[in-house]
Amino acid sequence: PGTMTNQAADDLVYSSVLPDQSFLVGNSSPYNYLDLDGSDETINLDSFGFALDDYSIGAYSIWFYAQDQDPSTAQYVVSARDGETNTRLYVQLASSGLRIAHGNTFGSYVSYSANQWNHILVSWSSGTVTSYLNGSQADQFSFSTASGTNAFDFQLGGSYTAGSSFFDGYLGQFALWNKAQASNVSNINTLGRHGNLLDSYADNLKIYLGISALDAKTGLSDSTSTIYDRSGNSNHVPTTNTESADLKSSPNATPNGYSSGDTNRSTTKP
Repeated sequence: PGTMTNQAADDLVYSSVLPDQSFLVGNSSPYNYLDLDGSDETINLDSFGFALDDYSIGAYSIWFYAQDQDPSTAQYVVSARDGETNTRLYVQLASSGLRIAHGNTFGSYVSYSANQWNHILVSWSSGTVTSYLNGSQADQFSFSTASGTNAFDFQLGGSYTAGSSFFDGYLGQFALWNKAQASNVSNINTLGRHGNLLDSYADNLKIYLGISALDAKTGLSDSTSTIYDRSGNSNHVPTTNTESADLKSSPNATPNGYSSGDTNRSTTKP
């Protein structure tokens, strides 16, 4: 490497499409999520071509902040239906707690905490599905392989087959893999909802929604109408019935970057 001679500090400039997130405070940060009101707001991953290989292997991860503890009317954090309109995968909050479903099999209800950020990762392979809540195993069961199409419609914050079961709370980043992730649960949970899964978990990553962050490839920020896919597969997805105030973006992001001497990042918003 060369040695710089007689250079002033402001001679060295840089830019980045990623925001400076030094001001974020772990998972309690008030940024980078979508606020859903529980009435009709969702993120719709409709028919983007992801194949689940007849449910044989895969995983998904999502951060959620529920406003209601054990709601009397079921709420869906994640749901997916196959081409036959059957709901085959979901994360459901209900009066008995949280449970997942996979294929033709329903898991057991487990306890979760409302009014705080929770991380759930569901991983399946070799006929067994395991769910992890905040890094610890929550449930495990054998599942039956469902026949039919491999093309799925995913929805975050609602259910295709239960129209009134909308999620009331916040959704953070969501990732979906065509491989199991049981061995990586602890690391993914520890990485937190502001961590970048592309650094170590890009293998077989089919869709990755940072939610309310900048897109590293295009420099575009998520908007009220579009959540950008960071996986590189360009599976950008629309939102339904969300409003501008629902998208909690990092306030200091800019696609043009900052000069090395610029320490005031409070006036630039994405």
